[in-house]
Amino acid sequence: MEIITPEYTVNSTPVFDWSKNDFNFNVPITIKGVPVYVEEVLYNSTSTSDRDSTLISGKFSDYDYVEILYCDNNSRGWGSTKIYKPENDMIIHLSLVESSDNSGGFYFRHTSFKIQNDNEIVKEKSSYNYFYASPATPPYKSYTGSYIKIRRILGYRGITQWFS
Repeated sequence: MEIITPEYTVNSTPVFDWSKNDFNFNVPITIKGVPVYVEEVLYNSTSTSDRDSTLISGKFSDYDYVEILYCDNNSRGWGSTKIYKPENDMIIHLSLVESSDNSGGFYFRHTSFKIQNDNEIVKEKSSYNYFYASPATPPYKSYTGSYIKIRRILGYRGITQWFS
């Protein structure tokens, strides 16, 4: 099937859906060969408070991929990661490196999380810490503490259309 508009030519390949009794076709939509995804906000927090678990609205398994946006405890260092085909018991490692304000050193922060119950990310208690390294205090200092906060989780699903 080909749909032509003034801006785009949309090509899609029918994918047969055996779960439908009336033999409909589920057609993924692409623009110039690139799949089209819908973004949904599954979790959004303006708080910098530390949480042991984060509940999302929806299920991870309903999405082709999710993106996690996170920051340090001061909301100065930011990072993101994409997880394709998220599923239960998947371990997610989030890390940040940021410079210190005045000593010329830097912080390396790391926290591991685990997906469970298809709608929750739980901090792995045995796997969070940060290191501080500085020319003034060699070689480095190691601290226990979770300084990575999940601030937003976005879910992405491919757009499809059913044809009978």
